[in-house]
Amino acid sequence: MTEAFYSSLLDFGMGGLFITFLVYNYISNQKRLDKQVCNFTDQLKEQNKQFREHLKEAQEKADLTEEKLRARYDKVIAGLNQEKLDFNTSLLDRANDAMREFNQTKSDLENLKIKTDSLEVLNRDCLFILQRLDEILKSQDEERKLKAMAKRMNRERE
Repeated sequence: MTEAFYSSLLDFGMGGLFITFLVYNYISNQKRLDKQVCNFTDQLKEQNKQFREHLKEAQEKADLTEEKLRARYDKVIAGLNQEKLDFNTSLLDRANDAMREFNQTKSDLENLKIKTDSLEVLNRDCLFILQRLDEILKSQDEERKLKAMAKRMNRERE
């Protein structure tokens, strides 16, 4: 069959040889194009693989950076929360100290009021005693004057 094919091509003369050349050229070009497409596909696959690796590395780097930022953020927030807690505790301690001082001052004022009331009672008692002593002294003075008068009168009578 191949001999019959070759003889029929040769029967066509120059046209047959040209057809043979065109077929051979077409097949060669197809093989070359297939090889180029295969090479291009391989290059695309390699570039795609490199791009994915680069993308994966970039994602890992971004994840690492994000973790660092989150850790720093968590540290800052924890510091601020601790500072807030310390401030509130300090404020509560100061308020409790102020309340204790207020209660102590209140107690001192109540004691002072009791002492003042006691001093007023003592002062009234002392005033009353002084008035009684003054009356006693006046009556003794009057008695002494009367005795002195009585002695004078007795002397004058004698």
